[in-house]
Amino acid sequence: MTKNDILNDLDYVRTMAEEGQNAPLLGGRFGLWWGGLLSTAFLAHWAIISGIAGLGFQYLGVLWLGFAVIGMLGSWKMGNSLQGKPGLSSVGNRAETIIWTYFGTMMAICFVGLVAHILIYKAAPTLFGMMVCIGFAGQAMANFSVAKLARQERVSLSGIASAITSVICFVLYDQPALYLVATVGMLLCAVLPSIAQIRAEPREVI
Repeated sequence: MTKNDILNDLDYVRTMAEEGQNAPLLGGRFGLWWGGLLSTAFLAHWAIISGIAGLGFQYLGVLWLGFAVIGMLGSWKMGNSLQGKPGLSSVGNRAETIIWTYFGTMMAICFVGLVAHILIYKAAPTLFGMMVCIGFAGQAMANFSVAKLARQERVSLSGIASAITSVICFVLYDQPALYLVATVGMLLCAVLPSIAQIRAEPREVI
């Protein structure tokens, strides 16, 4: 192997590494899945607490338990569909997976603690609103982090939208309208960006 051959190989490796850093993000399907589920759950939550659904507050537990079970089953199924996708091991996609995994884990922990507080102290279910406010704030942090690590600045737009939604939700805390805002916010912050991300995914392994 000549010196030129070695230099050409090094250039090739460097080019592949640079392309890997800017590989399309593959988490769009998860964002669409969870965003769609959350939008539906927020709307149903609003219908229950506003009285439109004609159901008691006890059905909130059924609603969110069903959300968690269906969400986890769907995520497990979609995780298998990523096998063989090019760019899966890129810096951006690894960062996206780690950040959103820990975000989801911490939100689940907060939810368990909140439910325990409500059951022990017979607190009003309006406390669920705090989860919504914190959730959008955490979502903003996750989006900003992914945008920087994956060098995908457009993801920052979702972060900005999530931050604005979090502020509005804090203003509306303890009001049924909070869940209507959350429904729209989830569509804008998660569902629509995720659809765009899915469309940008590579279609086949090269």
